[in-house]
Amino acid sequence: MESLPNFNEKRLQKWILDKRKLHNYLEEMDTAELPKEKYVELVEDSFRNGFLQAEMSDTCMSRVESNIEPLSGQIKLHRCRRDSYCKKCLHSSPSVAYGVSHRMLNMIMYRFTRHCYWVSPEDDAHLIDQLCATMYREAVYIARRGYFARDLFLEHGALCLMMGYKEFYRRKWFHKALSWIDEEGCIKEFVNFEFNRTKLVISRVLDEKTKKRLLKGFKKFLKTNCDKHPMAVFTVFLANAVRYALHFLGG
Repeated sequence: MESLPNFNEKRLQKWILDKRKLHNYLEEMDTAELPKEKYVELVEDSFRNGFLQAEMSDTCMSRVESNIEPLSGQIKLHRCRRDSYCKKCLHSSPSVAYGVSHRMLNMIMYRFTRHCYWVSPEDDAHLIDQLCATMYREAVYIARRGYFARDLFLEHGALCLMMGYKEFYRRKWFHKALSWIDEEGCIKEFVNFEFNRTKLVISRVLDEKTKKRLLKGFKKFLKTNCDKHPMAVFTVFLANAVRYALHFLGG
């Protein structure tokens, strides 16, 4: 099994500056002009309407195991098992929010768990760079708008930090994430973000009984001190801060 990549610098630069984009809102994100409400809508729709869907991501992650396990000490990548469904899902576009991060998660699992590629080693590497460049631009947008989407900010950061992209190693970002931990060691999503998501979801439901059921579930969720998903991605996020410090500051 191949270890995660070494730290790298400026590999994302050409993709960050590239005029081609994975979705239609990157330019508004770059200027921080995209309204928060619109981004909340994009988050809700990131697994729908032409984006990578959640069940697609889960299906492809479950199929990682069906690929041949790399031989001990194997260096050269081999082709992933022929799977037109997953190949299309992972190499499709557009993608935004969780859609783009789940494409990245799948690519990491195939490349570093089964040591295989979909198109070619070079093309897959370019796609990974492009995905993290897009996630970097989203992370910068979220930070500039007051870190209003914590879970996505941490998820984007955690995945691309594992890949060694130094653009994500910002001391201010690590300190900000640490400030979200309460006295009990818990972290949860920004409350206003969850309220806005709840409002959007409820507005799309016509059946009154379903609305009441959803509202009950949302109220229970909002009272939860520890949110499992942000806690999980924060752990990876912080572990990479330690990894970076040990590598560059540990002497």
